[in-house]
Parts: sequence; structure tokens; C-alpha cells
Amino acid sequence: MSEHAPLLRAENVVVEYGTRRHPKRVLHEVSLDIGAGECVGLVGESGSGKSTLGKAVLGLVPVASGRIEFDGRDITHLPRRERRALASDIQVVFQDPYGSLNPLMTVGDILAEPLLASSAGATPASARSAVAEILERVGLPAAAADRFPREFSGGQRQRIAIARAVVRKPRLIICDEPVSALDLTTQATVLNLLIDLQRDTGVSYLFVSHDLGVVRRICHRVAVLYRGDLVEVGDGEQVTRDPQHPYSRRLLAASPVADPELQRQRRAEWLALR
Repeated sequence: MSEHAPLLRAENVVVEYGTRRHPKRVLHEVSLDIGAGECVGLVGESGSGKSTLGKAVLGLVPVASGRIEFDGRDITHLPRRERRALASDIQVVFQDPYGSLNPLMTVGDILAEPLLASSAGATPASARSAVAEILERVGLPAAAADRFPREFSGGQRQRIAIARAVVRKPRLIICDEPVSALDLTTQATVLNLLIDLQRDTGVSYLFVSHDLGVVRRICHRVAVLYRGDLVEVGDGEQVTRDPQHPYSRRLLAASPVADPELQRQRRAEWLALR
């Protein structure tokens, strides 16, 4: 990682759900950083708290204690107006390519909306030009701007969602299980697109997933969450191939692989760890 200060830093972040009298702690003093141009994977099973950390960065859930900094600025408890202004720097791609796009808007309007709503002074003409450019960048024809989300496949919709995230040229994108709803071939296409975008723009990713095989493909470093605790952080190749924590090894054993013999071996290892 770069010797410079990280782009994003979470320090001892605690998130609690429930009521004040009966809180349920979801994240237990989690600390993690992401450098400029870096992809950090956050993995764990359902309920581990991985999506909650992404939501905390986005300001979608309150932080009970701890601190989140973006480019050296404390964003833990930003007022709503300042949080909206931060959207030009921090964007998100959600899991569901069917539910994350407004079905009543054309693709062109969906992509132009964040540009026209920003304070950068975009005009309808400049927004149309930016929309055509970003559609080409994600591998869709310019004519897609005049169609509705329902006219596209799941993989194409996710490319539209990625286009919406990058159209304002953010510095960080929270990718919350962005390929888990897609078939394996489409997953590979979307992952390659994200890798290309990062190479060309220098954008950073917090990549949330339950699949070590997926994060191995795209992430420089990987952090493993277990029941709200960060149990392992390290180089992406090392954590996804030779993890040190027993829980990380269980995740690896359960991760789908193309080689059926290797899958059987991992399954046997997982059963031995139970």
C-alpha cells in the first residue's frame, strides 16, 4: 500500500441496532483503511457485519462510537447537506441489479440525474454527452440511454448501475455484493469491467462479498469479518489461498471453485474443521 495517508480510514467503528436500552452490537471496534487506487475486500458470511460497515461509510447507519475519515476529514456524523455533497466522491453499487434502478426512468435519465443534481453546473447537453461516454465505457450502446431498465439483462443492468456510480468520477465506490446475483460468466464480465475502471481512473473500492474466489480476482487486500469482529487482514492472494484464521479457512473451504476435485478437497477440509 502507498506510504501516503489512506483515502478512507475506519478506526474502532462500533455500530449497534435495536433500541438504546436494548442495543445489539453489529460491529465491534472495527478498524480498516483503503489507499488511493486500492481495492480492499471485506468478506464474511451473512450477518457478519460486512454490509453494515459499507453503510456506515455511506452514512446510512449511525456509528455508535469510533471514527470514519475520508481524505483526512472526519465524516462519521456529517449533517445531511454535507453528506449529499460528499456523494461526488463516494458512490455505491448495490447487489440487486433489478431493484437498484428506477423502473420508471430511462437509462439516460438515471445516469444524467446525479450530474444535473450536483453543484458542478452540468447542463442537459453536457449531461447527455457524459451519459453517452459512460455507456460506451461500460460496453453498452449509446441507444441504451432511450430504453428502460426492464429491457436489459441482469448483467447489463449491473453495468448500468456501475455507470451511474462512476459518472460523477468518484474517488471511492462501495461495492456491496455487486456480482452475487449474477451467473458465473456475467460475474467475470462485471469484475473485469470494475478492474478496467480502476486501472483507468484510479478509483478505490471497498468490495463487500461472501465469496473468497470473487475477492481473489479483484482485491489487493482482504479483511475477514466474523460476527462483527475483524479476524484477519492481509494480502489478497495470501488470505484467499492460505488464510491463517480458522474462520477464514472455513470460508475458503466453502468457496465454489471450477475444479470439482479441488472442491471435494475443500469440502473435506471444511468438515474436518467443524
